[in-house]
Amino acid sequence: MFLIIILNALLLTFFFLKNKGSKFICLKKPLRFTVFSCMTGGVILITIGLSYFAQTIVLGMFVGQYTITNNGVVWNNPGTGLLYNFISYFLIVGVIEELLKIIPVFVLNKEFYGEDMTKKYDCIIAFLIVGMVFSIVEDFLYIFIYYEGGVNVGIQRLLTEFSTHTLWALLIGIGYYKYFVKKKAERIAFNLKTRQVEGISYNLGMSSKKIFTLSCLIVVLMHGMYDFLLMTYPILGIVFASFRFIFFVVNLAFLRNTNLNEDSINIFLRYHKNINRQDLKQFIEDNNIRF
Repeated sequence: MFLIIILNALLLTFFFLKNKGSKFICLKKPLRFTVFSCMTGGVILITIGLSYFAQTIVLGMFVGQYTITNNGVVWNNPGTGLLYNFISYFLIVGVIEELLKIIPVFVLNKEFYGEDMTKKYDCIIAFLIVGMVFSIVEDFLYIFIYYEGGVNVGIQRLLTEFSTHTLWALLIGIGYYKYFVKKKAERIAFNLKTRQVEGISYNLGMSSKKIFTLSCLIVVLMHGMYDFLLMTYPILGIVFASFRFIFFVVNLAFLRNTNLNEDSINIFLRYHKNINRQDLKQFIEDNNIRF
């Protein structure tokens, strides 16, 4: 358990150190950060409790079709077990855990960054904090509450779960950043259009809201798939966990702390080949356009 906490802390420290030129929110506003941490912990406990309660309700719908052996569910009919696992992990665990646990993030980013959210890691760090806290709380419950301090459980959680909630949080954070980039690009188009600049189009591909919705949907499906395979086909679940870990490491290796405004200008120019970058920047500065 201690090693799990250390690994999460090291990863978070890595992101803070890489986020040069940005505010260290925990040092800048320690009281608010403490409130956020407490809020995060509360939301996570509620999320875990709600997820467990929903699973129990669904399990009650299959009364008489299973037996409990060594704290595990043994299904009379394998097909019924598959149906329960699909409902439980795709429609309950994945949806509830991934969508509810990120609620505190929007409070954090609004309260701590606001207009100072200028880089990619500003968007991602808050999600990572939530993902790491969730991972630590869930690991604590599994190791010390559900399985009463079993060493084997601790090792299993370390090998299969360390990057799980952290990866989901990282991917949603990246989607959140892309949402902001596209939103700013859309705002540039709107400002130029209202100033009668010729050749401006509102069509910049997928909208900002759809981008964030899609990123959340992908994470929910990945989470559901991981839990479903691990509980239904353990070998495939372990294989999926291995590929997930590799995917996590690759994402970390190629992740760059790019500038929010510069990326939004790049998106805008991708759909407006007729506009020169320097002319656009000069126009934005001369007209004091906020985007």
